[in-house]
Amino acid sequence: MLNDLGVAYRLCGDRATAERYHRDALRIMREIGDRRGEALVRNDLGTTLAAGGRSVEAGEQHTQALAIARRIKHRYEEARALDALASGMRGTDPSQARSHWERCLTIRRDMGIPEAAAVAARLAEMDAEQAAGAHR
Repeated sequence: MLNDLGVAYRLCGDRATAERYHRDALRIMREIGDRRGEALVRNDLGTTLAAGGRSVEAGEQHTQALAIARRIKHRYEEARALDALASGMRGTDPSQARSHWERCLTIRRDMGIPEAAAVAARLAEMDAEQAAGAHR
């Protein structure tokens, strides 16, 4: 519930309040040992931090979410973390971003998740940008 309030506040543009709710939720998830919940909250906290321009901190949260999701074999949160990490590094490390998006796409297609189409579009956009740069 606290994490959901964080998402709602982020969507309303109040990132400071959103971050407080995410951090409260994260503390609780860690206290009760809910690893799935921790991965989810870390992904949402990372998204909130990224929305506020705090890309390094966002990347740290998504990296931790990815490690937890892989450890507990939670593919949905793994794909969310990969997608967010790829988005954050697209401009600085396009090769790694592509790798993350390709893995994300595989997971989302395997799971039948509609968000796979958006990932495929981002990869196609990268291909188009690369082709345009090769012709210059």
